[in-house]
Amino acid sequence: MASTVRSGLLLTLPALTALLVSQSCSGDPFHIDDAVTAGQTNGGETSDAGQSGGEPEGGTAAGQGGTAGAAGGDCDCDEGDFCRDGECVSCLDLSDLSSLEYGPAVPFEVINETATQEGLRLPRRIPGSDGLVYVRDFFGGVLWYTADPNESPGAPLSKTDVFESGGLPVAQALPEPLAGHNFFFHRRARLGTDPLPTMLFGATLKEDGTLTDEQALPAPFNAEGVVSSHALALGGERALWTRNVDGGLRIQLVTSPVPPRGEATELRLPLPDGCGFAGEFDFAPWLTPDGTKLFFTARRVDLGCPPPAGAVTHIYVLELSSAGQPLATARALTGLAEPEVRQTDPSLSPDGCELLFSAQEPEGRLQLFHAARIR
Repeated sequence: MASTVRSGLLLTLPALTALLVSQSCSGDPFHIDDAVTAGQTNGGETSDAGQSGGEPEGGTAAGQGGTAGAAGGDCDCDEGDFCRDGECVSCLDLSDLSSLEYGPAVPFEVINETATQEGLRLPRRIPGSDGLVYVRDFFGGVLWYTADPNESPGAPLSKTDVFESGGLPVAQALPEPLAGHNFFFHRRARLGTDPLPTMLFGATLKEDGTLTDEQALPAPFNAEGVVSSHALALGGERALWTRNVDGGLRIQLVTSPVPPRGEATELRLPLPDGCGFAGEFDFAPWLTPDGTKLFFTARRVDLGCPPPAGAVTHIYVLELSSAGQPLATARALTGLAEPEVRQTDPSLSPDGCELLFSAQEPEGRLQLFHAARIR
């Protein structure tokens, strides 16, 4: 693969990820029914909250918060809260990452059942609606939109001859140079004799699921000499994204304040147990609304230190300083799936009560799941 990259085909992150997905696009889907029935996560037992956390999918993102609040059994919580130790707590309260827990996972069945060879990735709730954007990935991503994932898989957002991925809907007004956009994504031309770089774009996502006013973002989000800028995450006054400068295998995660001040700086993510820093083709970063917590994916450190190249990725979370740098080592989120199941593409619902992610069993394909917060 390394020689292919350096031959000029520019297999940047979207292409590399698609290649990895395509190599395991058959087989059984990720099964969780037994764990839900038993009132357990796939990683082991849960509290009473976990036993009723696997509600059938449905409702808006805010409704998911109400479900999480009811899961504790001892609380009558408002939407946006969950029940912890007999008290209602805001789902956006992430002050104690050491006890953070979600589960059990629930599949987006209507969407998952429509996938054949493609992997399903990057599920993200649309603020203020029942809608969901996600990616169908088969040697190149295609952004899809559904107004209700319980009823329909939806349709592609764009019909142009491009690959698009990393859809990021936002609700808050943003300063320049991001002002005027409520949706962000990355795009590249299909491979040809002169492939173009992958670039970050802003756009307007309308209520009918159409995109308008697409514009490439200025520096530092796209920079001269960078062959791939992708996977934008926004939170508070902080932005971060991934980039590849030379078309090789080194992917950088970089961060910048919003509005930007000068060049972006590299962000290195310390793994637990003294296992160094995460080094991935795809970090799939997600920032909380205040920009202080980062969810990302990295290889399992319990398989070795540093993790072996063949280790599956799991979801991690860590706290960031006001300058966008880690304050501690990352913590792995457990209980979402069996250890050998690949987990990636984390995001939170707008109220914070729901974790959305993709998961892939060995020899299976990536599918979409969500899990209510229980701790």
